[in-house]
Amino acid sequence: MKTLEQYRFYQSNAGKIRNRTEAHMVLYAICHLADPSDLTIEQVHQQLQDELTRYCAAYPSHGTCRISDIQVSTTIMGKPHLVTRRFAIYGRGRGIYTMCIEETVRKDASNGYLPAA
Repeated sequence: MKTLEQYRFYQSNAGKIRNRTEAHMVLYAICHLADPSDLTIEQVHQQLQDELTRYCAAYPSHGTCRISDIQVSTTIMGKPHLVTRRFAIYGRGRGIYTMCIEETVRKDASNGYLPAA
C-alpha cells in the first residue's frame, strides 16, 4: 500500500495548464479524497472519478472531466524491468487539460513487485 503523496503528479503540455477551471476541478478532487492514506492506484482512480463526477454534476458550466483507464507499461531498455501504471484525467472546457498520476514499481525476482526506490 502506498500513500497519495508517494504518487508522482505531472501535467502534459510541458507542465502548462491550459484551462484554469479544469485544473481547479482536478485539485478539488485530489484535496477532497476521503482518506488519502494507504490507497492503491485503483482506489485513487475510483475516488478521483467519484469526486469529479460529483463536481461536474454540481457545476455543469465548468465543463466535463473524465479519467482514462489505467495503462500498464512493463519495459525499460527493451526489458521487462519496471512496471509503470498510470491513468490520465482529461478535462474539456475552454481548453484541454491532462494530468497523469503515475506509480512505478520495480520487479524483484524473489519478492515480486516492490515500490520503486
